[in-house]
Amino acid sequence: PQVIPTITISGNDTICEGQSVILKSSIAQNYLWYPNNFGNLSFSTDTSGFYAVKTTDVYGCVTYSDTLQIVVLPAIVAPTINISNDTLFASTTGNLQWYLNGAPIANATNSFHVASQTGAYTVAVFGANGCSSISNSVSTSLNNLTSVDGDFELYPNPNNGKFYVQLKSLSLNETSITITDIEGKVVYEKEVGSKELINDTFYINCEHLAAGNYIISVKENGKLLNKKVTISKD
Repeated sequence: PQVIPTITISGNDTICEGQSVILKSSIAQNYLWYPNNFGNLSFSTDTSGFYAVKTTDVYGCVTYSDTLQIVVLPAIVAPTINISNDTLFASTTGNLQWYLNGAPIANATNSFHVASQTGAYTVAVFGANGCSSISNSVSTSLNNLTSVDGDFELYPNPNNGKFYVQLKSLSLNETSITITDIEGKVVYEKEVGSKELINDTFYINCEHLAAGNYIISVKENGKLLNKKVTISKD
């Protein structure tokens, strides 16, 4: 009796663009793959389509396997990373994950990440179709960007673009306040002097900014401290 060949697959029959699978015939003689006309026992493909294998036995009898469909899903565009001070900004939003030296960073799923360690940072984006893509790595060094001696508070947060920044234990020597959006673009920058403070508090009016998350940075003599501020228009 004739033996009908079967096809085994090295992975899933649905893959992402840039990936491939290996198809292999169960019969190891006189075979021909369709539609590629390959004459090997197995072959690799990265193309959507319907695949089958034809085998011929020593008596010249021909049998065909069942057809196997391979589906290749569109690739996800790899994000890029922009750097502003010690804050990393992904070029896209969505389902993200940040990595440090190849290891996932716990709870780092926003479109920006404040680097707290020296190393190589990457960010991956995961699409609804199950495909993903990862950025090139960006190396950071925190030798010249350390936390300021003291702290600052901002309130209210969230706000409508009008809020206060209360500086604590800062000498106000070359102190600046910068606000960046989630793409790393500077949308506000101000050098702050003691004459502009009331009870160590500085008033900011960014009512023109769109609703969303921003990073506010206080920098003094090369030292930096960041916090997230949320602007809501509700």
